[in-house]
Amino acid sequence: MFDIAEFYSEEDVRDLLIRNQRLGKDLSACFESSENSHPSVVLMRGHGFTVIGGGIEECVFRAIYTAENARVQTASLTLQLAAGTAPLKNNEALYYLQDSELPATTQMTQWSIMRPWNLWVRETEANPLYINNA
Repeated sequence: MFDIAEFYSEEDVRDLLIRNQRLGKDLSACFESSENSHPSVVLMRGHGFTVIGGGIEECVFRAIYTAENARVQTASLTLQLAAGTAPLKNNEALYYLQDSELPATTQMTQWSIMRPWNLWVRETEANPLYINNA
């Protein structure tokens, strides 16, 4: 989580945007690795999220699937609440990735990025809204 309010100085425009190098440095610190964690997504209070990756393909992949996974998680939590099982009970809880699963899932993401990327490129090329006149 990144709450920009903690990093504003008096002269900063308080519009939730990263408008200078100092704020960019503060945001980038959220991506620093810890012992078992290598974050690739940082939630930004009131302003969505930021992703990092090894290239544009990986960043787009992470951005699209972060949003999609957030929708799935929200629907799951909503259904659980509607079913009357909230607050979460131990035997009915949603299960999140464990730290031990992160390296393998990261490797899987690395080799699977190009399959959806090629589809997204083709969809963009076929859509007349995205004509590059350059």
